[in-house]
Amino acid sequence: MAVAKQLMVYPANRLEDLAVLLNHVVKLGHQSDSAGVLSSAQVVVENPGMQHWVNTQLAKQDGIAMNINYPLPGKFVWQLARQLLGDEQVPQQPPYQREALVWRIDDVLASEAILANDTFAQANRYWRSDASDLQSSKPCADDLLKRFGLASALADLFEQYILYRPDWLTLWQKKGQELHWQAQLWAILCQQDGRHPIDIQRKLIQSLSQLTAAQRQALPQQICLFA
Repeated sequence: MAVAKQLMVYPANRLEDLAVLLNHVVKLGHQSDSAGVLSSAQVVVENPGMQHWVNTQLAKQDGIAMNINYPLPGKFVWQLARQLLGDEQVPQQPPYQREALVWRIDDVLASEAILANDTFAQANRYWRSDASDLQSSKPCADDLLKRFGLASALADLFEQYILYRPDWLTLWQKKGQELHWQAQLWAILCQQDGRHPIDIQRKLIQSLSQLTAAQRQALPQQICLFA
């Protein structure tokens, strides 16, 4: 008999109480008919510190905690997208993950096209010293550090935009060349590789209504989002 998918919300004022509830929910998931013998419980947490705390709490309750995955939200969605959309549409290493984005932005800022672009004058003045020729391809060491610092700050900022201002980034991808320098920078990054989280999530949502029986069977039968 097919079981309807449900969203259950368990509120509590203390994390310790939520951990007790989580333990019962995970056990019920393992006992369900659809759960495989070796299937892992999926508990999505907001940060690695919460992962450690939850695992410790579950271990205290039962004496051991094992066969539980604790993906962060972004990683969980990305892995699910790779599973349903395939490797070509969703690469193994996200090109818009902060660690990769820093170097991509730094490379764009260093390009001659950006140095000669009047729209980027403010950004160029920030990291190029007064003694440097803005058209020179050999900035000093201090300038290189400032440029990398700017790239790091922009990577952090774009991560926040992806989370909280996806509508801005969607507009910038289409009309970035007509707008300010941050919008142009995002448009350039999208031209290099359009597989960013906003687009991936949109395609993932669309694919959920077209799943084959095999794909449905391969999906996690239970997903817990803690705290």
